[in-house]
Amino acid sequence: MKTRNSSTFKIFITFLILSFLGFLSLPKLSIRLNPSESLPSLNISYNWEIASAYNTEREVTNILEGGLGI
Repeated sequence: MKTRNSSTFKIFITFLILSFLGFLSLPKLSIRLNPSESLPSLNISYNWEIASAYNTEREVTNILEGGLGI
């Protein structure tokens, strides 16, 4: 029975040492909550002063969305 107690104690001490080393290495890990890479985007501006919202949607927006595959 002595070997089992000795084995359990060695496992426990090994766990404590590895846990302590893990806590010591935490500040050295890099944490990126806001990644710097941005998603691709496309901005299109269109000005048609005499058109209504319906005409702009039908004549411009639907055609652009269809062409871009949105």
